[in-house]
Amino acid sequence: MPFTPRDEVRLEISDTDVAEPLFTDVELDLLLERNDSNVLLAAAHACDILATRYAPKFDFDALDQKSFKLSQLSRAYEARAEALRDRAARASGLSVQSVTRRDTQTDRSYLERRGRLDWPERCL
Repeated sequence: MPFTPRDEVRLEISDTDVAEPLFTDVELDLLLERNDSNVLLAAAHACDILATRYAPKFDFDALDQKSFKLSQLSRAYEARAEALRDRAARASGLSVQSVTRRDTQTDRSYLERRGRLDWPERCL
């Protein structure tokens, strides 16, 4: 069975746990739409969102001597987004500088123009 673009984005961002997906299908479809159906750029955008989602999380040590470094998730997703953008730029012949991280204000304006401000905040 062939992968859909949504499946490819999930694979690129390691969102493969069907019991606890990181994004809904609707959210990934929105990211694909915003990135002109470019799987790598949509995946990079998803990683930006995940980096932002995990940025306020903190590291802590549990009583059983286990350590949880949640802030590392944010840094890992930032690095993954950069790597995906590099791949997208090479694949399309664009300069890496032209494939930059989306900013939230631009995304909010995009949704306002299309009357979609009802999308979940975590999509922005």
